[in-house]
Parts: sequence; C-alpha cells; structure tokens
Amino acid sequence: MNPFSLLKESITKVPFVKYALGVAGIAAAIAIIKSFGIQNNHIPIISILIMLGLMVLLFIFSSFTRSVDVNLKRGAYILVYTTIFITCISCFLLASSVFFDFPKPITRYLSSPDQEIVGDNVINACDFIPLSSKNICCNCGGFGDGLVTNDGDVNQENKAVYEIPISLTGTYEIAIYYTSNAPRPIQITLGNISVNPSACGGVTHGWGKETLRRESEGEYKIDKGMLLILDRYGPLPHIRAITLSEK
Repeated sequence: MNPFSLLKESITKVPFVKYALGVAGIAAAIAIIKSFGIQNNHIPIISILIMLGLMVLLFIFSSFTRSVDVNLKRGAYILVYTTIFITCISCFLLASSVFFDFPKPITRYLSSPDQEIVGDNVINACDFIPLSSKNICCNCGGFGDGLVTNDGDVNQENKAVYEIPISLTGTYEIAIYYTSNAPRPIQITLGNISVNPSACGGVTHGWGKETLRRESEGEYKIDKGMLLILDRYGPLPHIRAITLSEK
C-alpha cells in the first residue's frame, strides 16, 4: 500500500494522526539544515525551536482574529507588530554579524569547536618543555582544553619551548593554530635564530576553540634536534598546536 494513501486513510479514521505530518515536516527541516554541512549541532536545534515558536504565534494570531472580542483583536495586532519589529532587528543584527562582525562574528557560531589539526608533524601546544618555558600554562582560564595561554595578563616575558619531532633535516612549512580577540604577535625562534618576529598577529574574534584559526608562518630549513621557541613580552594569543609539513 502507498504510504501516503495509508496516512490519508489513517487521518480519516483517527483525526489526531494528522499531527504526524507536522512531525514529518520538522524531520524534513532538520534534514535540509544538515545537508548544508553545518558541524555545529546547536544550529539545527535552534532553527527548529524558532520554527515552532513562529508556528505558535501564527496559531495564536489566527485564533485572535476570529474572535469577536475587540480587546483580543487589539492584542493580536500588538503581537503581530511586535513580532515584525523583533524580526527586523534580528535581520539587521544578522547582516551586521555577517558583514561587520558586530555584535559578534557569525563564524563563532558556525565553526566547529573541534577543528581538525592537519600536518605531517603535529606539536600539541601543551607539550612544551616546562623547565625551558616561562609564565605559560595549559588548560587554564576556562578557554578550552588544549589551549596554551600565559599565566597572567601583566607585562612579562612569556615563552613556550618545544622539541621538533622530525627525523630528517629539511625544509618545512610551520603553521600555528591559535585564537585571539586582540592583536598579539609572537616571535618564532628556531634554535638561536629568530625567523619570524610577528607570527599569529591576526584577530580571530574570540579566545576559545570555536574561533581557532590556522595560519601559515612560512617555510624554513629545520635541523633534526632543533628547538622551536614561541615568545612575546606581554600576553600571548591562545595556542592550540604547531604543525610542520615537509616541502
């Protein structure tokens, strides 16, 4: 038997079955939203809640307009105009968020909180050498697991020192995954030579993993056993990982 014919006959026998169409519509909306490839699981839930809220408003308004009570009709019009006002403000803020990052950047909500770290040789930021590093800490401040930050906002020398996990001397691209809501450029030193004095100087519009950015810091000749040093006099950007890709 055709499923649609079965559903139609079921509605005829049991009128309440018609609400199954509403459930199917919600499921279809979820499927459509998922098809856009959005990884943030909160987005579909929020979308469905908004849709259900608008359905309730529509039901209330249609009920009020059929009423003969003048006060109820007046309430219906107030409800409609209020909804239109809120919708216009929301559209304005959405456009402002997309084009001007105000009040908050839209990417903060659409980005995956667990961005994949890609590279031939990955150094987790928390794997710094404790005795050689200065004034930094891992997983502190509540910004997210795996992020390295300085242990205070005062002006001081902050330094993270890492062993480079390569087996052969060669040319490698260094990329850093970081997040920062203010310009905080750091210096990259290989061995005893400063190779980049202004790495990670961009703004990602956040301090947590949801605004994590990968930034290529250049290609350099790296010897086996060499140390990589990230330092700055002042607060650091929040660093998640360093990758080295052989060229």
